[in-house]
Amino acid sequence: MREFGNLMGSLTAILFTIAFLNRPVKAINKMYGKKIAKTSFKGTFQSLMKFLVKNHKLFGALAATSALIHGAVKFSVYGFVASGFLTLTLIMLQGILGGYGFRKMKGKAGGWLKIHRLIPYLVFLSIFNHVVVKIFW
Repeated sequence: MREFGNLMGSLTAILFTIAFLNRPVKAINKMYGKKIAKTSFKGTFQSLMKFLVKNHKLFGALAATSALIHGAVKFSVYGFVASGFLTLTLIMLQGILGGYGFRKMKGKAGGWLKIHRLIPYLVFLSIFNHVVVKIFW
């Protein structure tokens, strides 16, 4: 059971990172798209960007689901872990904001989007803290 929990934790980090890549890839395209279009990397980059943008919500939802599973499994083994709870809370908040923006805002930017774009950095810091705390304490 512990190994399954570890797998789900690793899967969460991987899926969250893939969902996060949506924004940097769009920024790279905005800044360097014309230069990339003149290279042989054009097709690869466009395919990657299309895949990441199209599946952003899916990877985010899968990351949230795997985080919940990871949290439930680890809670059953270790009990409450504050750093894990913080990370899970941030990931769930991120998912709620993403769902809210998709359902209610229909592409309208606003305060929710600024927070939705800030939270991933907090999640990465929280994941790092959670892993370091579990390894060294």
